[in-house]
Amino acid sequence: MSKILVHGIGRTSPIQPLGTITFTIQSLRSKESIIVHAHILKSLSILLPPHVHPQCTWPHIEGLPLADKNYAKARPADIVLGADSYGQVMKHNIIKSSPHLPIAQLSIFGWVVIGPAGNYTHTATSMTITTEELENSLQNLLLRFWIIEEIPWEPSGQLNPDQQQCEQYYIANQSRVSTGRYKVKLPFTESPETLGDSYIVAHQCLVRLQKRFTRDNNYRTLYVQFMTEYENMNHMRRLPAN
Repeated sequence: MSKILVHGIGRTSPIQPLGTITFTIQSLRSKESIIVHAHILKSLSILLPPHVHPQCTWPHIEGLPLADKNYAKARPADIVLGADSYGQVMKHNIIKSSPHLPIAQLSIFGWVVIGPAGNYTHTATSMTITTEELENSLQNLLLRFWIIEEIPWEPSGQLNPDQQQCEQYYIANQSRVSTGRYKVKLPFTESPETLGDSYIVAHQCLVRLQKRFTRDNNYRTLYVQFMTEYENMNHMRRLPAN
């Protein structure tokens, strides 16, 4: 799928093209051609011209080799060329007559008839197509994501007791290190004294590790490096032997 949205006139719902394609259009009357970069749509949903017109005779364009001899017959459009292709297709040769009659302009495909076709009443059909990248949609999605993920802020007067305790703990224990980051000790909901005596269990774990160190020297090296780094970063400190 293409990352482009195609909008029509009259606030119609945008359509996402099926993809893009690059192709060459060559004139049947000469070797002239243009390269077109187009978006693929399911349907253009238009007939051009919108109504079947009687074949008119206009003296100022009579006998010209037209790009479409059946211009008065309503048929589905296969391709809609944008303004970026107009300068490559149209030439400067223009034949005009009365303001109420169409003009003829030369193109690489032959002469093209443009303008009013007669004095009759009909419902005109016009088509305007614009394209836009999906950047706005992506920005909106990111904005919604950050709003959802944002921690709701509440005035201190509306905090519950646990939240107020965390606020006070942060104010009392936070500091800023040389790198510019903030450091704060992890709080305990209960006193550390309630953890009990874990020295014996920890010592037994260390003895088992030391036995493994004798069998795996690489494991011992990695363990010592990690614990040394942990201590240097002040994440832990040595306790007295007693």
